[in-house]
Amino acid sequence: MKKELLMKIIRKIIILLIVLVASHVVSAQGVQRSYVTGKVVDSQTGEPLTGTNVYVLNTENRSLGGCIVDLNGQYILNIPNQKNLTIMFSFVGFKSQTVKYSGQQNIDIKLVEDGKALNMVEVTAKRVERNALGQTPRERVSAISKVSMEGLEVAGVTNVTDALQGALANVDILTGADPGSGSSIRIRGTSSLSANSNPLFVLDGVPMPVDVSSDFNFATANSDDYSQLLNISPSDIESIEVLKDAAATAVWGSKGANGVLLIVTKKGKKGRMSLSYSSKYEFRKEGSSIPMLNAKQYVSMIQDAIWNSVNDVGQGTSQANTYLNLLYNTKEIGFDPEWVYFKEYNQDVNWLDLITQNGMSADNSFSLSGGGEKANYRLSLGHLSEEGTTIGTKFERFSGKFNMQYKFSNRLDISTNYSFTRGVRNATYSDKYMDDEKASIRGNSLTKMPNMSPYIIGSDGNPTSEYFTPFSYFQGSFATNGKIYNPVALAYEAKNRTLAISSSMIFNLHYQIANGLDYMGIVGFQSNMNKTDKYLPQSVTGESYISKYTGVSSDGGSDGLYLTTENRLIFNKTFAEKHKIVMSAVWQTNDQNSSSYISYTSGNASSGITDPTVGSNMKNYSGGSGHVKYQDLGGLINSQYTYLDRYIVNAGYRFEASSSLPENTRWGKFPTVGAAWIFSDETFMKGFEMISLGKIRANWGKSGNSPSGSAPYVGSLSAIANGYGEMAAIQHVKI
Repeated sequence: MKKELLMKIIRKIIILLIVLVASHVVSAQGVQRSYVTGKVVDSQTGEPLTGTNVYVLNTENRSLGGCIVDLNGQYILNIPNQKNLTIMFSFVGFKSQTVKYSGQQNIDIKLVEDGKALNMVEVTAKRVERNALGQTPRERVSAISKVSMEGLEVAGVTNVTDALQGALANVDILTGADPGSGSSIRIRGTSSLSANSNPLFVLDGVPMPVDVSSDFNFATANSDDYSQLLNISPSDIESIEVLKDAAATAVWGSKGANGVLLIVTKKGKKGRMSLSYSSKYEFRKEGSSIPMLNAKQYVSMIQDAIWNSVNDVGQGTSQANTYLNLLYNTKEIGFDPEWVYFKEYNQDVNWLDLITQNGMSADNSFSLSGGGEKANYRLSLGHLSEEGTTIGTKFERFSGKFNMQYKFSNRLDISTNYSFTRGVRNATYSDKYMDDEKASIRGNSLTKMPNMSPYIIGSDGNPTSEYFTPFSYFQGSFATNGKIYNPVALAYEAKNRTLAISSSMIFNLHYQIANGLDYMGIVGFQSNMNKTDKYLPQSVTGESYISKYTGVSSDGGSDGLYLTTENRLIFNKTFAEKHKIVMSAVWQTNDQNSSSYISYTSGNASSGITDPTVGSNMKNYSGGSGHVKYQDLGGLINSQYTYLDRYIVNAGYRFEASSSLPENTRWGKFPTVGAAWIFSDETFMKGFEMISLGKIRANWGKSGNSPSGSAPYVGSLSAIANGYGEMAAIQHVKI
C-alpha cells in the first residue's frame, strides 16, 4: 500500500510538472492558454476508464480539440481562448457527460454505465432515407426497386450480378458461366439497336466508368474482361437500388438513360469495435450435357449422311462422284490398318468430359467497424478464388475497402471512402481475329469426331503426351481440310489471362447552411488498369512450324483515370404541418482520360513471352495504340410539393453537354414531370390494414444516350489507307 501511494504521488508530481512547464512555455511565447487536468473513473468500481475521449466543444457543438485518458485515468486538456465552451467525456458503454467550462483547473468525472435491466423493452425507430434530390422513398413519383443485401453472408454469390439475379422485377441478367466472366444487365429491356444498352452503376454517389469507348482499340479482350470494374465484394454492399424510368434517372442525365443501379456500401456505426469474419466454400459439378454419339455411331452417321447426299444429287453425276470418292477414300471414317493415323482415328472419346472438371470457390472476408460520438469507421478485406467447370478457367480477387465519417459539428461532417481491387482471370482462349468456332473450347468439344484421339498413340497402343492435331484432314464435316482445333490442347496449353487493378477514393462533405438548407459536395477519383496476355500454341492449331499462325501471341491493355465532381443544394421545409417543399439544384462534371495499346506477334515459343520480342514476327492484324479524352458536365433543377403527406407533384429540368458531340449540338435538355397519390392514407382505406402503403403514380420525362468517344469538335486525326507516296500519312478531321 505504501508503494502504491508513493507511485500515485510521483505521478501527480509529474503531471503538475508537465502543466507548469507547458504553462511556462506558453507564457514565454506570449500566447494565453489554459489547461484542465483530472481523472475519469467508473462510478461503480472506481477503476480508471482508459481510452475515454475528452473534447472541447463550442456553441455549434464543433470539436476544438481533445485528448485521451491514460492508463491511470488521468488527462490533460488544452483549452483554447474562447468563450461559451463545453467539455465532453465519452466512452463506449457509458453515458456521455458534459461540463460547462468556466475556468476550472481540475475536473474529475465518474461515468455511469449505459445499461439497464428491464423485464421487457420495446424499441421503435424510424430511419429516414433520402435520395440525391432529398426525397424519401414515400415521396418519390418515379419507378424504383430496392434490394437489401442482408443474408448474403451465407449466400453463394461472389459479385453484384449474382446478388441481383432474380431479385428485381424488370431487371434481366444474363451471366457468364466461367469465373469472373461478364454479365449483361438490361433494365426494362434493350433500349437501343446500335447504341450501348448497359445501365449506369453509381457507387456511393459516384458513377462508375463501366462503358468502353468506341474509340478504343481494345482488341486485347472481349467485353467480359471489363466486368472487373464491377468486382465489388457482396459482403461490402448494404443495398442496391434500381432506377428505371426517366424521372428517376434525371439526376444522372444521358448516362442513366438505360437505368441506374445505386450501390450503397456498408459504413461504420457508433458502438463498440466489431469484428466479423466470413468463410464460404462451394463445390460445383456440371450437369449432364446433351447425349453424344460414340465413335461407331458417329462414323455410321457420317457414312449414311454422305450416301444420302449421293442419292439426293443423283447417282452418275459429277457431284455424286465427289461424294462417293469422299465416302470410299476418306481414311478418317474408313478402315485401313496400314494408314499411319489408323490408331489415332479408331478411338472412342468423349471430348466434353476431357475438358470438364469439378469447380469450387473459396470466399473469405474480414471486417472491422466501430465508432464514437464524432467518428466511425469500417475496414474490410476479402479474397475470392474460383475455379470453373472448364479446365483452365479460374478467377482470383483481392479486395480492400476503408471508409470513415467524422462529425466536426452539428452543421459540418465529412466522409472518405477508399477501395482497391485486384482481379486475375484465366479464361478460355478467344480472339476476334481468329474464327470463334475454331477457338471455342466448348464448340470444339461438341463437334470434334469421337473416333479421334486427342493424343498421338504410341507403338504400345497407349496415348503419349504429344497432342494429335492434324491440320489438313477430315474432321467431321463433308469438306476436307477441316481446321477444328484440339480442345484438350486448347484447355491446357492456350493462354488468356487478364489482370485488372482498380482503385478509387471518394470524398463527401455535408454542411447545413441554414435550417432546411443543406449543401453536399462529392469528389471521386478512380484509376483502372487492364492487361491481357494471350497465346495460341502450335499444338492447338496443328499449323506448320513456319506458318504465321504458329505461336500466336497478343499483348495489350488499357489505363484509365476518372475524376467526378458534384455540388448539390437541397432545400427541405415543411410549413404549417401540411405543405412540404423540396427543392434541389445539382451541378456535375466528369473527366476521363484513357489510353490503350495492342500488339500481335507469331513464332513465339512459349506462353511466357507474349509481348513483341526479337525473333518474333509482327502479324498483319490491326495492332496499335489509342488515347481518348472525354468530358461532360450537366446541371439539374428539381422541385417537389407535397400536401398532407399524400398528394405529391414533381417537376425537374436537366441540361448537359458532352465532348463527344459536335459543338453546335453539344447541349441536351431533358424535362421531367410527375405526380403521385398515396391513397392508403385516405380515411376510406382505414379498414384495409393489409395495405401498408398504396400509391398511384404517373410521370413523364425525356432521356437521351450520348455517343461514347473523344472530343471530335476540336478535331481528330485518322490514318490515310494508301498513305502518301510510299510513306504513312494521316489526315485531320474537323467537325
